[in-house]
Amino acid sequence: MNVNDWQTIQSRKEIQNIKKQIKTSKLFNCTIIIEIVLVIMGFALDNIFSEKQFDLGWTIISIISILIPLSIFLADTFVKMSKKQHNKMVKDQHEIINLFDDEICYYVITAESLYDSLQNKINNPSSDKPTKVKTEAQLFYYIEISYYLNKSVSLISTMENNIENLVASPNGSVIDRANIISFSRFQNTVMLINEIYNSLENISFNDKRLLETKEENQYYRKWLTRITNTINNEYNIDILNVNSAED
Repeated sequence: MNVNDWQTIQSRKEIQNIKKQIKTSKLFNCTIIIEIVLVIMGFALDNIFSEKQFDLGWTIISIISILIPLSIFLADTFVKMSKKQHNKMVKDQHEIINLFDDEICYYVITAESLYDSLQNKINNPSSDKPTKVKTEAQLFYYIEISYYLNKSVSLISTMENNIENLVASPNGSVIDRANIISFSRFQNTVMLINEIYNSLENISFNDKRLLETKEENQYYRKWLTRITNTINNEYNIDILNVNSAED
């Protein structure tokens, strides 16, 4: 173990000690406040019940001594809940951005790659394969392309209600684009999905088994339209028009 390793271990120990001191200090301060309040409340109650007549002053002091710890407790609870909610929102935001990076883009790339393979099979059919195999292969690619497109749209839909915090504006700064999804990336992804959907509609297969897949495609395309409308309204553009963001 070298010197740097020892320094790292020592630094970690010092950080842990500081954390313990902070926690102990907070606990000590809270305990002192509670003890002072209890003493005041006890003294006030003792004076109230020791007097023959009702003493308004000590009653007020007694009530205040009860309200103080209650107020401290409620304020502390509110602060903790606010921090927890904020941390949850930040965590959810980061998770959705990671979802876009790791899954949505993967699904779209997969769909596009499968689409190239489908086009290749349609335009350059293998003469040495039985017709039935060719047909089933083409159907397979069509169904799988649809599956990955629909999966990507389904995940994109989770961004709809918080789109302004997840996708940078078309004129956003470099920092904005670095911290969240850049508009150009999002627009490119959505446009690619839309174009593949359009191309699938132009491919005609006379097979009843595709009815279910085409129905699902129409359903998810409505989702995509709703999402693009949300973007359009948020940034006053047409996201499916590549030139609109430049105006």
